[in-house]
Amino acid sequence: MIKPGIVFNFLVLPLFFCSSVQADNDYVFILKARGNPYWQTMADGINDAAKRLNVNAQIYFQENDAAAESQLNQCETVIGKNPKALIISAVNPNVGVRCLKQAQAKGIVIGEMDSTIKFSDARAAGVTLNFSVGSDNFLIGQSIL
Repeated sequence: MIKPGIVFNFLVLPLFFCSSVQADNDYVFILKARGNPYWQTMADGINDAAKRLNVNAQIYFQENDAAAESQLNQCETVIGKNPKALIISAVNPNVGVRCLKQAQAKGIVIGEMDSTIKFSDARAAGVTLNFSVGSDNFLIGQSIL
């Protein structure tokens, strides 16, 4: 079980040390399916830690894990608000890379969590992630067999 706050601290604290951050205090998280207990727990941890750290965390959800158009629309809307950081758990690699590339072009600190974006795919698209948090489930599966 994810302990609320730990994940947010792990994700956001490194952003305070990035040199290309915006002046405001908004950290935006674009997550996957609203009804999934994993993402609800993640959101609870984000909100708890945001209160402790006195930052503004905005959390956006998708109705399901396949809502690519909705997620891309949310991303574009958020980028227009120029947050300090945008962290996405993309519903697919294409949406994630497009979103992060647009945010990076605006000077927003970008990160991805628990999604399908590979560093090599991001680099090939000209995206330099400030951080990525997740597990390699294929590697984990190999290690337990």
